[in-house]
Amino acid sequence: MMWLPLLGYCFSAALPPLLATATKNAIEMMDQNPTMFEILHENCKLVQDAFSNIHGLEICGDSVSPIKHLRISAKYSSSYFDNDRKKIQKTTQRIVEEVKSINYYAL
Repeated sequence: MMWLPLLGYCFSAALPPLLATATKNAIEMMDQNPTMFEILHENCKLVQDAFSNIHGLEICGDSVSPIKHLRISAKYSSSYFDNDRKKIQKTTQRIVEEVKSINYYAL
């Protein structure tokens, strides 16, 4: 038998109370308003249609899914957006450098 000299250790596979309460409330909301999913699906289809009408943009995935994957069409991906791609890379690099320079311990 092994004795732990420090504070006791308790393992639990249960959800933390905050997550359990949020889950319970979400289930109650879904029970009280079952039409929310019909409205969500209608909105998803509207977004799918709107994005599919944008020239040079491809939208992948199911039309009723709230998650949309957008990508630039292959014929535009190489040269058409090169200038924008360079601007995005410069901006991203500047943000990364600024984040690296922050001293979080001083905040």
